[in-house]
Amino acid sequence: MWYIWIVFVFIFDISKITCHPQCLDFYPPFENKQDLTFCSMYYELSCCSHERDQQLYKQYVKITRKMGADDPSYCVDYIRDILCQECSPYAAHLYDAETTGEARPFPGLCNHYCVYFHSLCSNVIPLITNDTQLRKKARAGSVEFCDTVKIPDMDYCYPDIIDDIELNFELDRALGGEGDGCLCLEEFANGLRNPLLAVHANDSTHRLYIAEQLGVIHVYLKNGSKIDKPFLDLRKSVLTTRRRGDERGLLGLAFHPNYKENKRLFVYYTTTDEESDIDMVRLSEFSTKVNNGNRVDMKSEKVILEIAQPAANHNGGQLLFGMDGFLYISVGDGGKAGDPFGEYGNSQNL
Repeated sequence: MWYIWIVFVFIFDISKITCHPQCLDFYPPFENKQDLTFCSMYYELSCCSHERDQQLYKQYVKITRKMGADDPSYCVDYIRDILCQECSPYAAHLYDAETTGEARPFPGLCNHYCVYFHSLCSNVIPLITNDTQLRKKARAGSVEFCDTVKIPDMDYCYPDIIDDIELNFELDRALGGEGDGCLCLEEFANGLRNPLLAVHANDSTHRLYIAEQLGVIHVYLKNGSKIDKPFLDLRKSVLTTRRRGDERGLLGLAFHPNYKENKRLFVYYTTTDEESDIDMVRLSEFSTKVNNGNRVDMKSEKVILEIAQPAANHNGGQLLFGMDGFLYISVGDGGKAGDPFGEYGNSQNL
């Protein structure tokens, strides 16, 4: 007889969490076929196309022409540096867009740089941004302005990010690649919307179950054809959005080790509690229909566990049965920029 044990595994590392380059559109940075002429500091790996680089240059020219006669000439260098952070391979972090999905009006500036910039060039700030709050803080003083442009995760603030050894190492890896030989890929399925899981049930049928983030699981046969009706459709319950970078949704699927006999499976997804309106992750058990193994019986859902999730990212999702028969679950660390939740560092409390 199989018993379902739920095991939580937390792994802590006191060093900086592995970083990842990411653009404002949440796509990875890329190498340009045509050199950037304005934001040339990001010539190797950039988040700006040549066309966007030229648009930023035109914006720069427009700003500098509006500068007053008393504005120091070296302020033009600050203007260029600030505008070009949109092209940084870490732009999503610099603008704190990873959590909210919306870029801030100003990149995150390191305090020493920000104070110096404001003390010398505060008059040009209204030329760089139309944000009313930022303009107000710029008039109030360096402390107020720099507190406003500070980002939660100051590991990514400009200009210190340029000299960060670990971040540069990640960029070198992205540029050079790792390992030997060639990885050859063959298309198996297409037309899917944010597919994030592809698992089998170990039931000798050679069926592949592919899950879409929005809450649908499809069945694919050995020849690559898809069964028309979904295996499971949780779209009415799953919480997610079309916003690129939203990490909520249907996040985990695991079949019972004895699925061939008992037809039990486990699903992990984000949802909202109707009574409290609290966002949470839910672990549920389902079983397939008695007369149709390609469809889940929606009435069979048994909620096993629910955990509140305070942010739209770092919601975990991996489900795995170990050789010991235990079900292992990754629940994430609570998310949000800088990982502020929990009493024990990079974690949330259960």
